[in-house]
Amino acid sequence: MIRPENALSNAEHYFSEAINYARKAIFGCEYVEFPEWHLWYLIYWYSIVLERLHLFRFMQKGEEKEYNLALKAWGEAVNAAKKLIEEAGEESIFPNRFYSFEDLILEKEFLKAAYDFRHQRWKKCDKHLEDCCRNFPVEFYLSWRHIQIYIRFLVNKALLVKGDIPRLFDICSKLKDIRYSEPIGNAARHICDYVIHYLLEKLHKNASIDEKDLLELWTYFPLDAYKESLLSQREENEYLNPLLSLPKEIYYRIFQSRYPSKSEEIIAFKVKLLASVEAFLGVYV
Repeated sequence: MIRPENALSNAEHYFSEAINYARKAIFGCEYVEFPEWHLWYLIYWYSIVLERLHLFRFMQKGEEKEYNLALKAWGEAVNAAKKLIEEAGEESIFPNRFYSFEDLILEKEFLKAAYDFRHQRWKKCDKHLEDCCRNFPVEFYLSWRHIQIYIRFLVNKALLVKGDIPRLFDICSKLKDIRYSEPIGNAARHICDYVIHYLLEKLHKNASIDEKDLLELWTYFPLDAYKESLLSQREENEYLNPLLSLPKEIYYRIFQSRYPSKSEEIIAFKVKLLASVEAFLGVYV
């Protein structure tokens, strides 16, 4: 199976060659007519591939030059798209990777969000992703790209509000709804599961997120992230938090008293457990 970075590297190589041949056809053959718009079409796709490739590398390695190259490639894609739209109209190249020129312009906000996410600036990232979701072209709401960006928005929001149990519960509920109701792909399902099954307890306790957890999130932040399969059933069961399926009234009481070690904590836990049972009966009886 070809990994995303390898596939994008191959595409970058072939588009680069195609652009060289197109330039030779336009400027090197005096008696052969070759439309210039075709060169701009190749430049557009070459730039899109470059942006995706460098963003993927930046999220894995954190090197500033990779982010700058991604931003530069996005700018070149916008410039090529303008040339093509002037020549043949917006419908001549959209929808494709981006659904419209407006969607392509909005990609800059996602790049900024990725930069802040990589640098653990959750609040700034939240603003950029919120702008992406709010300003996404209305006609493409609930499209694949829109939902993918929304998932990253929820994941970043979970990191931003850690320690706030009610808000975390609401965010994880939304991630679970999307994970089981939308065709979002294995990579997006994985990032949802990682937050719900692995990080939730740390986030509840307002604990710091270690480098291993962050690398997992950084790797799957780009929309080109790919995962061949999800966790095995054994791993899923091992890390699944069964309390998430309980009503909120019960979940909050139980979670706040997990893992008592001292005798007084055990006594307090028993009281809260009985209160949870009463709440459970109040919900279901």
